[in-house]
Amino acid sequence: MSTPPLALEERRQAVPVSSEERRQAVPVSSEERRQAAAFLITGLSAGASAGAEASAKAVTPTVASARFFEGASDDAVATLLRHRFADHCAAVVSAALQPDDSGSRHQVLVRLAQAYVLTREERHAEACLSAIEAWLASPAGDEEARSAAGFRVISWSWSLALLRHADALTPIRLGVIADALRRQAAGLVGQGPSTPATDITVNAPVGTCSAVVNFTVSGSDNCGAPTIVSSPASGSVFPVGTTTVTATATDAAGNTKSCTFNVTVKDVTPPVITLNGQTITLWPPNHQYETIQVSDLVASASDLCDSSVNLSSVVIAMVTSDEPENSPGDGNTLNDIVIAADCKSVQLRSERKGNGDGRVYTITFKVTDSSGNSSTVTAQVTVPKSQNGSPAVDSGVQYTVLGSCP
Repeated sequence: MSTPPLALEERRQAVPVSSEERRQAVPVSSEERRQAAAFLITGLSAGASAGAEASAKAVTPTVASARFFEGASDDAVATLLRHRFADHCAAVVSAALQPDDSGSRHQVLVRLAQAYVLTREERHAEACLSAIEAWLASPAGDEEARSAAGFRVISWSWSLALLRHADALTPIRLGVIADALRRQAAGLVGQGPSTPATDITVNAPVGTCSAVVNFTVSGSDNCGAPTIVSSPASGSVFPVGTTTVTATATDAAGNTKSCTFNVTVKDVTPPVITLNGQTITLWPPNHQYETIQVSDLVASASDLCDSSVNLSSVVIAMVTSDEPENSPGDGNTLNDIVIAADCKSVQLRSERKGNGDGRVYTITFKVTDSSGNSSTVTAQVTVPKSQNGSPAVDSGVQYTVLGSCP
């Protein structure tokens, strides 16, 4: 299969030539080309015999000499030189790139890519891509110099651009190398701080609405440990609720990167219900309902960390009776306790057993703050056995009705 002719733009990409160099190089007699070719081939052979390292150093002047033959694609000597140049590049890269190289060897990849553009031979594209893949299989360590990493990113990017028409550069290969390039380019900027594995949650001490929270944020950078500043700082007093902490790492070059995490302080102090001290007695025991409001027995409600808690926050959670719902001598009635749907009041039947010691209703009041902390208190409503006799005696729970409010 014949090699397609090189377009002018492809030649410019492969071996850049200035206008002055082009003016000086063309026209050139055949004899002058042959003399220059003999000199160049001798230099290539000597470089190859000296080993890969020495040969790599000779690549740049060799390419500079090859510019002499720009535009002479139909000349047999120029064609020979292009192939010898490509072979020379392949020989230089034949030794695997070492993970700890300084970056200079990656420049040879560009020469291989140029060799592909000059000759359209896939072997040069394959050699270039294989060398990149070999480096990816055993990359440099964390302490690699930033200059070497930058040189590698530039060289790889240039090589991929030159190989964009090569069959060897499959979509899969391009994706893998491009992903590696993105990661390496990101690594040239100071690496941001690594945050705690999860957000931080602590309880505020009982009786308080804040907590001192200590944490550690670490970070790394290619050129030494960065300076990390957190706002708010570790050891600060964090209020109840969630506070976002921003940690910023700055390296010696002034590169910065930030991350955030949340510090949540939980309120664990329950609210308080204060009774008014009233005692309610129902009389006469006529089996009729009497309505008891929350405010008839509760004076106030409050919470240390939730100012919205007040008397209107209190609900009736449960009411019990120390007598069965229906027993001999109490009027043969049912539903002696009916809690309102909004749990703000309760209807209590004014009755008691005729042969008992009086009835005692016990009302449980409940209040819950925004953090889910709850507290309860109880108050009693009694129906005595007789109006002027002894007070009703609590004989223990016999009948219970629950409120429907949380």
